[in-house]
Amino acid sequence: MNLLYQNSFLRRVLGVMCLMAGLALPSNAQQVPQRLMHQSVLRNNQGQLVANQNVSVRISILQGTAVGSAVYTELHQVQTNANLS
Repeated sequence: MNLLYQNSFLRRVLGVMCLMAGLALPSNAQQVPQRLMHQSVLRNNQGQLVANQNVSVRISILQGTAVGSAVYTELHQVQTNANLS
């Protein structure tokens, strides 16, 4: 009977430990990112790469359709690189 009690106790302790670990993990996974990470290729109207120039980049997430209202917008001032192939 003592062995049965020890197994039951160990199962409860293990269950509580698994529950605590399971509750701790999702809190980190639900954090909202502070910004979108992206990489782009910028070309002018003639299709040539835009090299070593200051540009403004605006990224918006639109609601519903391509002309919907913006629910999130970011604006970045960046400089393009040399675009060496």
